Amino acid sequence: MKSKIFITTLLLSNFITILLAQTSNSIYSSYGIGNMHSLAIGQLEGLGNSGIGLRSPNFINTLNPAANVYMQKPVTAMLDLGVNFDLDRAYDGKNSNFESGGSLSHLALWMQPNRRWGTIIGMLPYSEVAYDVSATRIDGATQTPYSIIYKGSGGIYKVFWGNAFAISEQFSVGINTSVLFGSIKRTEEFSSDDVLGDFSTERKTNLIDYQVDIGLQYAFRLSGNQFVLGATLTPGSDMKAHEETWLRKSLSEEIEKEDVTAGAYRLPLQAGFGISWNNKRWLITSDVKYQNWENADIPSQNALQNTLKWSLGTEWSPLEQTDYFYQQPLSFRAGTFLQNYHQIVEGQRFPVWGFTAGASIPLRRRYHHVTFNYVFQNMGTLSEGLLIESKHRISLNIHLRDIWLLQKKFD
Repeated sequence: MKSKIFITTLLLSNFITILLAQTSNSIYSSYGIGNMHSLAIGQLEGLGNSGIGLRSPNFINTLNPAANVYMQKPVTAMLDLGVNFDLDRAYDGKNSNFESGGSLSHLALWMQPNRRWGTIIGMLPYSEVAYDVSATRIDGATQTPYSIIYKGSGGIYKVFWGNAFAISEQFSVGINTSVLFGSIKRTEEFSSDDVLGDFSTERKTNLIDYQVDIGLQYAFRLSGNQFVLGATLTPGSDMKAHEETWLRKSLSEEIEKEDVTAGAYRLPLQAGFGISWNNKRWLITSDVKYQNWENADIPSQNALQNTLKWSLGTEWSPLEQTDYFYQQPLSFRAGTFLQNYHQIVEGQRFPVWGFTAGASIPLRRRYHHVTFNYVFQNMGTLSEGLLIESKHRISLNIHLRDIWLLQKKFD
């Protein structure tokens, strides 16, 4: 089994560009660094994107690095990967436009070298830019109509190495060291019958940053139930940016190119708190997460505002967890989330809200799991000519477990 996971990891590394494919279409991603991803995977996504205070014995936690040291024994290795399928709807009050897409959502490998140390490496999307909008304008000087198409693609991706340390059975600490990188391309294509004819401008911004996530968890029992408190902190950081711009005639012939060092984008400080309760069959978890966008510095025509996200999830396991080898339970879950959007668009503030549902099904004598999640998300407003955007997402996650790094003992 160890060789199978190793071979699978190598094969997936050759197709890692699938992760970089755009999966959605949103006019709101045309601002700043695009729409932010929740960073929740698998079980956490099905729980309304909550899990800062969750200590799961069966699943990787990407929301709190302190959680990844208490997996069910004797499992010491897990490969976790997922794919998303999205259907997006944009509504202007009269008409609707639908877009669909899909991609690999994440890839992570967790190991536990000893009982007090868990380590994980992984990659997942951090933000996404994806839009394609056309409009007709009138030249003020000549009164000649012309058409313009705005296009954007790309985003930022997070590669992280996390380490969790169990100080005791109750208290753990963790730290993720991450590289944020990516490129964002924005194009404006002009088409006219006047002397200017057709031309386009293109701007490509390459970004890179180094980031640290810190996490804590404390667990205690009360009346036979387990409670876990969790906290996370991600300090603000500066993302280096380099810009290339092109001016092209007839949408292909290059007229002018310019390279510019665009300085640094300032990413916001983030802080979160979570709590969970569980007994043998039921689990409830809830998070509150704060992002200090007002002190961030990201090129955008819109003002930035601080955000506060609340999320809640519950899970039910009809079969009790067993301590025999790796037997994992069947589980069903649901959740909800609510936050304010981090940009004030055309003077309008609006929420981002949604709900989730999911199930994890054991495979091959419960050695492994497959997790299915459904996510509905709604954002936007019809005020000032803006759009309401809704997303329907179905995700498939595969969790492969094994025993590594243990020495065999002989009598």
